[in-house]
Amino acid sequence: MDLNEIYALANYVSNKHKSGNAFTPNQFNSLIEILNPDFFKKKVEESGYFNKRGRLVRPMSELYSSKFMRAMIINETVSTSGSLSYNYAYWLGAHDSDNNVKVDLVTEEEYHDRVEDSVMAPSASVICAVERTTEIVVYPATILNINISYMRYPNTPFLDYYIDVNGYIQFLADGATHTWTTGEIDSTGTTRTTGQPDWDSLTEELEFPTDMHSDFLNEVLSRVGIRLQEPQVTQAAEQWKAEQKQM
Repeated sequence: MDLNEIYALANYVSNKHKSGNAFTPNQFNSLIEILNPDFFKKKVEESGYFNKRGRLVRPMSELYSSKFMRAMIINETVSTSGSLSYNYAYWLGAHDSDNNVKVDLVTEEEYHDRVEDSVMAPSASVICAVERTTEIVVYPATILNINISYMRYPNTPFLDYYIDVNGYIQFLADGATHTWTTGEIDSTGTTRTTGQPDWDSLTEELEFPTDMHSDFLNEVLSRVGIRLQEPQVTQAAEQWKAEQKQM
């Protein structure tokens, strides 16, 4: 399913259940932005790759054996200057890229224990990193560059649209371009006129495999108190498609 279908099905099912909580496109986009990272972590943790602390507990090779997991893995060298900003889902490993010394990711408590340990105290040969809010702080601060491997979050999904001159919502596919007609309104609420530059669609489809899309739809529906079993999702999709053909 693409986002247009998920949006339509979410509204179709919620109306069938008479919840009275159909989604506007803007409400839908705000919701899927929030759901996206949590849904990703839920699916990864259901696979058993990571423990509750977010540490890898299965061989790295198994991550690479999954096309979806492999696409989420990033390996890059970054300048630390003592700390670096981050926004990753799971830490996979790191080392000092100048001297090839492993960097251990530790908790705040573990870091303070190390400081008092003559063997494990942070040094050029014993490097550690601590997560603090939106930073990774690397000790000792003299470390200049680290190579870090991590699993990123999927790109933030977004369903772009415009309102045509008759007041109808028209959704834009990923990669589409739209030529404006005077009186149309874009997804930011701006009224457009003929002759303005063409609009490149802002739609960003889900990065999840298609076999996860029904579960994602269920996450959307759960926000209005609806939870379907897999056969019910399939049935609802078939009913919706049948009704669309009759229109």
